[in-house]
Amino acid sequence: MSIDFIANDCQAAIEVKGKKHVGNEDLRALRELKVEQPQTGHRIVVSMETRSRLTDDGILILPYIDFIQGLWSKEWF
Repeated sequence: MSIDFIANDCQAAIEVKGKKHVGNEDLRALRELKVEQPQTGHRIVVSMETRSRLTDDGILILPYIDFIQGLWSKEWF
């Protein structure tokens, strides 16, 4: 399992994908992390997708622009 960024003692786990569509295979590491570390807060995938979406199990998939705006507004930290 490999997660690109883990912030503030699992307050947020962030995966970065340079693709226009994030599929189930891309979410595997974040799902495994939640099982191993149930205290994990936000699970976020930053991608080239054009719209934000939330998976059934709570993973937030964001266009990179939305992610940057969320960082500046301290939405996740």
